[in-house]
Amino acid sequence: MVLFFNRVRLRYRTGAPILFAVAALLAGCAGAGQASPGSADGIGPASNVRSGTAAVMPRLQTIPAAYPALSADTASTLYASDSLANTVTEYDTSTGAVIRTLGGGSSGHLYYPEGMFVSKGALYVADYGGSGNAVLIFKSGATLPSKTLLEGSGFDPTDVAVGTDGTVYVSNYEITYSASGNVEVFAKGHTTAKYSIPFPGNNDPVLSLALDSSNNLYVGWRNSKGAGEISEYAPGSTKGVSTGFVVGVPNGMTFDKSGDLVVVDNNVVDVFQAGTVKPIRQFGSLTQGGFAAFTKSGTYLYVADTGANEVDEFHYSTGKLLTTIPLSDAAGVALSPPEAL
Repeated sequence: MVLFFNRVRLRYRTGAPILFAVAALLAGCAGAGQASPGSADGIGPASNVRSGTAAVMPRLQTIPAAYPALSADTASTLYASDSLANTVTEYDTSTGAVIRTLGGGSSGHLYYPEGMFVSKGALYVADYGGSGNAVLIFKSGATLPSKTLLEGSGFDPTDVAVGTDGTVYVSNYEITYSASGNVEVFAKGHTTAKYSIPFPGNNDPVLSLALDSSNNLYVGWRNSKGAGEISEYAPGSTKGVSTGFVVGVPNGMTFDKSGDLVVVDNNVVDVFQAGTVKPIRQFGSLTQGGFAAFTKSGTYLYVADTGANEVDEFHYSTGKLLTTIPLSDAAGVALSPPEAL
């Protein structure tokens, strides 16, 4: 029961009081809730607890056999994590077909998978609800993890990023109920953390990570006042500096090919440029945004809309929504091959 409470708290990223999340959980247990996936334009309503507008639990949906195929220049593998089905599904973006599904069921090796990252063909999955709380690493084509990065029983991993030098960064939502989140740093090839990056105050969750082309780490977190912040860390440093970017809740982050930071806020995608404070552009209409990833060309951006229970694909330069992929609880996305900066 404690673990499931954690799960409600994690997905409830809008900053509302935890007592409301408890009430939502109890209401969901008392009645038959049903999630309503977003409409074709990605603006449809959502009735799960993550939207903060209704106190019912989502209904598990069937993972689609395919979604509408896109142009061939998007050819790659899309990974989409479903945190209620406990799965990561692989899609061929050029055909829309499902390649395979990792995990599934209450006894599988994935339990509430969240953020993901692809490095040198290997898939890294932040497994928020797994035994010991860890990041699972799957080699290309493997159905079982080849390695586990252990963090200990008090950690709740939300996102993962891998530097070009093999260093692995893992963001943690909270260490305990009364402590703030942190970032655990793993040296290449090691399964236990080398050091951690602490965050001030209590109940300051660390939500998302991104690395630029120079391996500078960007951390999206929410401070004790409920405001979103993005901090930058030089490689190997535990002392960050504020970017000054004004953002609601940095639920997901990645860099585009121009070096601009793309931040998925609750209801919109923000694009920030160094030296600015406010976004230089915005697009999308999300119910509650999550993680994001680019195709290698940088032309297309995939965004998990956790509130609408779907993954949205946008044409990045125009911001046009091209297609949606329904899931029972869309959480993370990753592309292989990953974007090239």
